[in-house]
Amino acid sequence: HFDINAIPKRQFIQKLCEMCPNALEKSRLEYFLGSEEGESDLIQYTIREKRSILLVFRDFPSIRPSLSQLIQIMPRIRPRAFSIASSNRTSSENVELCVSVVKYSAILNTIRHGLCSNYLSHLYAGSIVPGWIDRGSIEFPNLEKLKEKVSLVLICTGTGIAPMRAFLNELEMSFAKKSVEIYMYFGCRHEKDGDFLYENELKKYVSRGMIKLLRVAFSRDQIEHEKKIYVQDLLEEDKDIMKPILLDGKTQIYITGSSGAMPRQVQNTLEFIAFGTNASQSDENALHAFQKRIHTECW
Repeated sequence: HFDINAIPKRQFIQKLCEMCPNALEKSRLEYFLGSEEGESDLIQYTIREKRSILLVFRDFPSIRPSLSQLIQIMPRIRPRAFSIASSNRTSSENVELCVSVVKYSAILNTIRHGLCSNYLSHLYAGSIVPGWIDRGSIEFPNLEKLKEKVSLVLICTGTGIAPMRAFLNELEMSFAKKSVEIYMYFGCRHEKDGDFLYENELKKYVSRGMIKLLRVAFSRDQIEHEKKIYVQDLLEEDKDIMKPILLDGKTQIYITGSSGAMPRQVQNTLEFIAFGTNASQSDENALHAFQKRIHTECW
């Protein structure tokens, strides 16, 4: 299937320029491709304004490619990957996903919808969805092979809670749960409105002692002009608790969620807690060994 909502790349604009029959429209496309200023304006026109291929065709109406030309130049809809949010120990026949329905306003005052998330949200019970199961980029400890007590620090934001929840489901059904101490930091926008995903489940794990520490950052619940609170802020607040845990060579740290600034900021905070303000100047081998214990799955 063609992805008409994709943001066009430079190569696509080049192909449109080659087949454009209108002199005025062609000169505009040539401008985008022919100078540094034009290249900068092309980035503004496509990436910053999130202009889709469909809108580009509307802006250049003289371009009417044939089916064979479309097949050559149009990007295909790429498969989307979602982290599984359940364990086959709790249900061997079902796979649960935790998906945020993407909807936002672009600069052009148009509403953009996430293609796959909205597709999933409009399915009805019994719908057949093509998919596959693949190994994720993080690997939790094998609970059946644990021979000593281990601490795990789980840090996640938004739907990044999915793999954490899957592991907690697995841990709940395992005899090894008494050998694992969980320190969990979760970030979302609001305490209400359904943003606190799996709230009751997490609180149940806390009450049963399966999660030793649960901290939740609600980044949009602050009063206007107050500093927003993120997971890295809670980590820093807990630095006296977390430092010995982080410096324990058996502790494993997992970071999941948005691939924006969050993973880097969280890792910087972890290094600051463990090694102080001169983390980059600390013993290189110790810092490298610490970084190897940090596992990320961000998108």
